[in-house]
Amino acid sequence: MNASPSVEAWSAYWRSGALHSLDTSAQIDAGALLVDWIGWFDALPEGACVADLACGNGLLAGLALGFNGTRHDPLRRVFGIDIAELAPRWIGQIDPARRQQLTWLQRTPIERIPEIKGGFDAFCSQFGFEYAEPDAAVDAITRVAARGAWLQFVVHHPDSIFARQGAAELSALRMLLAPAGLFDTAGRIAANLAARFRGMPLDGSAERVRRDYNRLQLELDRLGRERPALLALLAEAREAVHAALVHASQTGDVAWLSQQRTAFDFALLRLENLVRVACSEARITALLARFESKGWRMAIADPLRQQASGALLGWRIEGCFHPDCDSTTAMKDGTDR
Repeated sequence: MNASPSVEAWSAYWRSGALHSLDTSAQIDAGALLVDWIGWFDALPEGACVADLACGNGLLAGLALGFNGTRHDPLRRVFGIDIAELAPRWIGQIDPARRQQLTWLQRTPIERIPEIKGGFDAFCSQFGFEYAEPDAAVDAITRVAARGAWLQFVVHHPDSIFARQGAAELSALRMLLAPAGLFDTAGRIAANLAARFRGMPLDGSAERVRRDYNRLQLELDRLGRERPALLALLAEAREAVHAALVHASQTGDVAWLSQQRTAFDFALLRLENLVRVACSEARITALLARFESKGWRMAIADPLRQQASGALLGWRIEGCFHPDCDSTTAMKDGTDR
């Protein structure tokens, strides 16, 4: 069965070696989220079996295992579960004993988590759970959860700095990838450069294409001045196009530009997904109700903010799978963990 374009886009992203999906151009330190995760893992019972859902290259899985010394008594088993293909580079940096505690389940949607003996004792996810179909994902987690299991998810908020930055970059990408946009115009220039390399005559449109390309460059200059948050994306696109044009002029090869464009097509898909899945308050309320209907005791979801700046980062959701557990009280004072 062929993977969807979105799955291929995420697989390509993780193959690049990225550890998380946080947008660095948003100027938010990812460590602002990690401090809470370390404390959460340390509060789990000894020997807990943890599922890192939509794990990417295993940022949370590494923390749960004690990578970089964050935990003195590593958890018994950690499962990294993701619908994409992964390429975690940090695996080679941990000792073999801890490596054996980690199992990767690639090409595995949250909705199809396999059962394990004894069930999962904890579920974590950072900007991943919301990409799944919510009802089916809740049902799947409940099916494989051990009695007393805990969960903590951080999910996208439509007003978070990440979602806002994503929406701005999505608009810019649509402009770059549109017909007569930067990549389309560069493709026509690349064809002319390749023809010149082969000693072929150029038609009368070459000068018009060059003017179109220069006009686009001026428009991108203006956009960068008006929207400084887009400067990194625009620079990346322009550098990719420039390198491809130089390559075409020196080799006559125009295929490299298409390969460069694919990375931006994939970025477009990922950002479309992010904007689509960001959870409104109504959606969060419905998600909590679904968990409650399956026997979970859920805390009220809290907006998660960066401590220093107050910037909104997402929603934090916590709960426990125990009919007799008052999860709100338990999670506040740390009991029953």
